[in-house]
Amino acid sequence: RSHRPRARVTRPCPLWNSRPGLPVGSSIAVQHLKEHAVRAVVYDNYTTDLDDLEVREVAEPKVMAGSVLIEVKAAAVNPVDWKLMAGYLDPMIDSSFPVIPGWDVAGVVVGLGFDTPEFAIGDEVLAHARKGVVQHGTFAENRGRPWGARDRYGLGAKP
Repeated sequence: RSHRPRARVTRPCPLWNSRPGLPVGSSIAVQHLKEHAVRAVVYDNYTTDLDDLEVREVAEPKVMAGSVLIEVKAAAVNPVDWKLMAGYLDPMIDSSFPVIPGWDVAGVVVGLGFDTPEFAIGDEVLAHARKGVVQHGTFAENRGRPWGARDRYGLGAKP
């Protein structure tokens, strides 16, 4: 079995959820990021050194159709998080840097996308928020969470 190369470090535009055409570094772009930023724990490459984790401001996620925006009240730290951070799971799971770690979250719904009648603003929810690529995890103030009847990962009302 051939070894797949490690994930490529990319530096996406910090305004990944802003309108296209907003010039990076312009005063308009900086103002937009300040108005729509949330704090998150982030790492920029595979590492085993916890000092490489940083708290920084990142763009708030969009609330897409079939998704909810969760204000994070608690996020679990699991063994898979440090294994992903160290790069041990790279052959199985793709990462796109910078990475916000975390898969499990408890919080309150603060935004609804189109076509999510199962939830309402203010609902307390629990979610396993794993996505196909490790990048936008739950160690942040707000997290977008897709939801759908065929979604294999859970989002549900807090018991």
